Amino acid sequence: MPTPLIPQEIYVLERYSSKDYYLHMQDAWEAMLQHVESCLQRFMQQLPPDYRMRPLPYQPDIVWGQTVLPIFRETMQSLNEGFIELTHGIHSGLGAAISVENDLRGAREYSEEWMDEVEPGAAHQYWELIGRASFFAGNILRTTQAIWCRGALSTRYNPSSRGPLDPPTAWPRYRSNPRVQVRTGEPILQTGIYLPEVEDSCPQFLIASGKHSKYERTAPEARVGLSPSGFQSASEQPTLWTLVERVPGETVPLDEGKGPSALPPPPTYAGQPCPRSGYWYTRAQRDSRRRFEQDEVFPSIPSEVSKGYTLWHWDTDQSGH
Repeated sequence: MPTPLIPQEIYVLERYSSKDYYLHMQDAWEAMLQHVESCLQRFMQQLPPDYRMRPLPYQPDIVWGQTVLPIFRETMQSLNEGFIELTHGIHSGLGAAISVENDLRGAREYSEEWMDEVEPGAAHQYWELIGRASFFAGNILRTTQAIWCRGALSTRYNPSSRGPLDPPTAWPRYRSNPRVQVRTGEPILQTGIYLPEVEDSCPQFLIASGKHSKYERTAPEARVGLSPSGFQSASEQPTLWTLVERVPGETVPLDEGKGPSALPPPPTYAGQPCPRSGYWYTRAQRDSRRRFEQDEVFPSIPSEVSKGYTLWHWDTDQSGH
């Protein structure tokens, strides 16, 4: 049977592709930028006596003032331009989120310890702010790149990586529109959320090529199934995509719109809350199978096998023995 239309998945994709969600990322990046600029300005007003004797990587006016901050400012400009595009219905503006992710990776090469010389805890605040921007950027990019895996936005929804679900009192009712379809490899003519015809997959947000696009956007293959790890799709297949749209004025009960609960929850690392009550096990220890309640924190089990990262798996056999 074709991939079912699950209201929760469509609703979450609408959220991740919205101006409001983008604005959370934009605001977090702006707050981070202002914080770093303020720290650098205050640092330079009271330079330590041995400042110029420090190794170059620990002279923030050179490293941060001449390298890191100019890049951060360029990203801020890109995010502002992307938001303007969104307000004009140009969804390719969402792609500016990639600059946030790239900058975060690059920033790890530069020490932020000098910030604590300005104010205790300033370095931690920096990572909190840039991490928040990256959190939103990650969900936006997975949406614009159409790389969601089966169940990630419904039965396997993980608040720790996706944010609070915060559902409405009832889901909007959605329907497929067979008058708007596109096959894998064909140009996308209308931006929207599409459902693949193949089995064991999930919907994706597809962006049409604009008048000023540098390249033609074509429909991707559908991501099918899950790998043994549960973190990526098992394969990709060509498919027919059909546009999904809201039915005006109609809703679906909350539980009904969450999708089938038969799909197993994703493997979860120690220290994270249990996503579903039931029996779980870890390969880090024999006879580790036991029952966990939802939101109970998974324990870590020291083991040469786990190498410090205990991964708990849902047991397909949920009998009590």
